[in-house]
Amino acid sequence: MNYYFESKDKLIETCVERIINGIVEKFAEIREKTENNAPRDKLDRLGNMTLTFLFEHYGVSRISILTDMRSPAENDNTMRTYRAYLPLVAECRPDWDEAKVARMTHCLITSMQQAFLRHEAILLTQGVDLKNADERKAYHTRMLRDILGE
Repeated sequence: MNYYFESKDKLIETCVERIINGIVEKFAEIREKTENNAPRDKLDRLGNMTLTFLFEHYGVSRISILTDMRSPAENDNTMRTYRAYLPLVAECRPDWDEAKVARMTHCLITSMQQAFLRHEAILLTQGVDLKNADERKAYHTRMLRDILGE
């Protein structure tokens, strides 16, 4: 095991990365299925699906996010998620230039990751229980409106 993966942690990180990669690829399929929806609706749906996945697969998701933060890579799960969201943010805000779309997409992805990782702090400071699906969905919708400047 150490020969191929260096350590048990590297093996776990590799397994988690492959699990998340499969999920991110499914997001592209979902985007195609919602082709006729308004861009904002697609982005809201994808964001809610992302947050739901994070909370339903807490351990795997936590490892994935923390690994990406510790060792950023061009094709890590955070970057794959960013690339999946980027065209939707651009569709929602055609008045933004490419650089602003990139910055705001980054804000959206990192906001969702931090909301997931710091959900207990959000409960304490904002009174929102992100483990509750309805509260999580409402929180994401408000966060999305804030980031998109609506």
